[in-house]
Amino acid sequence: MWVRDGNDSAVPVDVRTGRRGESVWFGRGCLLEDLQAAGRWLLWSCVGSAESQGVYDTVAKTKLTLTEGAWETAKLGDGFVVTGVGDRFEVTDVRSGTPVTHSAGAFQSGQPWDVDPYTGLIAYVDARGDTHVVSSGVPVSALSPLDAAVAGTADVKGGAASWNPKWWLSKAASSWQLVIRNKATGGTVRLLTGRAAQGVIPASWNGKDGAGKLVGNGAYTWTLTAAPADGQGAALTQTGTVKITGATPVRRDFATSDGFGELLTLNSSGGLTYQYGTGTGTLTGKKTGSAWPTNAKFVPYGDVNGDRCNDVLVRYAGGTLGGPVGSGCG
Repeated sequence: MWVRDGNDSAVPVDVRTGRRGESVWFGRGCLLEDLQAAGRWLLWSCVGSAESQGVYDTVAKTKLTLTEGAWETAKLGDGFVVTGVGDRFEVTDVRSGTPVTHSAGAFQSGQPWDVDPYTGLIAYVDARGDTHVVSSGVPVSALSPLDAAVAGTADVKGGAASWNPKWWLSKAASSWQLVIRNKATGGTVRLLTGRAAQGVIPASWNGKDGAGKLVGNGAYTWTLTAAPADGQGAALTQTGTVKITGATPVRRDFATSDGFGELLTLNSSGGLTYQYGTGTGTLTGKKTGSAWPTNAKFVPYGDVNGDRCNDVLVRYAGGTLGGPVGSGCG
């Protein structure tokens, strides 16, 4: 949500967390009279000594002034602005960074009218009370993400909990699919699909593959594809990664639950160390426990006690087998 930040600027606020984003300044002397938001765009109107009107691109972080010394009642679309001038609607396309204006439909001063930001349709009421709908003449916006809440990590707790990403869309989608792949191998582990989505796509994955078995702990890539319900523009595609824990421990992954095996070493002082593996033949970081007998043998093993963490068995010099040790996944 965009809110006033003093007289001459506005700031975005995440309504889920209350966190404030980067403020947008509209110029010295601006007394902000009106502010509209659609997609990546802001329409600002200033009165006072710096009377003006224009659009701000929140992605490119550029400001484009449309009028100075005056401003019109205007409606913001996704990359365009509509004003009523004389007996016509004036449509200004700002997506290129250079305003291009053309006329569209009949305008009747004092009568109600509005614009669909994403289809570009203009609806107005004439003096007789009849409602008309005309095209603004600008290309229909492609399906795009307005916001997202996608966690980069998730503890699925053996399938009892889920990774729950969510995407907010600029317009409706007729269908969507979320493909989840093992980052190391590239193999698909789960395909989630949905039908019509009216502005939001919520997905949920409990860390299980298509056969209902828990996947291995580690990194996974995801690809979201959504088809626009109006058939206009290309399908939306979003990608990312998520680290899954609380699933099945990967062989020899003892300390980090990243899906890569660790190297187990014992020094002459009794320091037993997990050397963190990277999956590429190198090591990064370590964790050491002290006071272990230097004449013991340590045998990396799987999950002995069912806590979804790999364990290590210990064979002492006298022949006794002990363990498991190392539970807790680091």
